[in-house]
Amino acid sequence: MKQILLISICVMFFLMSCSQNQDKAIEDTTSAAISGNNQLSGQEVIIKNYAFSPEILTVPAGATVIWVNEDAAPHIIQSDLFTSNTLNTGDSFSYTFTTAGEITYLCSIHTSMKGKVVVQ
Repeated sequence: MKQILLISICVMFFLMSCSQNQDKAIEDTTSAAISGNNQLSGQEVIIKNYAFSPEILTVPAGATVIWVNEDAAPHIIQSDLFTSNTLNTGDSFSYTFTTAGEITYLCSIHTSMKGKVVVQ
């Protein structure tokens, strides 16, 4: 009986380890894909030190902007067009802008954090 219990525990730890490694591999692949896309387009907003950088971003219509939270604090990006989920450290949110105009947004948790996307 003790052997079965010991084997079961070992199998459980092995499966948990495999699952964590698989999740990490998926996360690394997603991060690499996002980073690769943004190196070409430059359409990324970094959230760091309770600020959006760049604060004003100009993009063509049809562009997708990705916000990446590099702060220790959580943030929620909100505008008249969209609201993100809560972004914890390392999380990202994207939105595709289809119509020209100026879209202002803020962090609904830290309302002094403001930014703008200018869509041409």
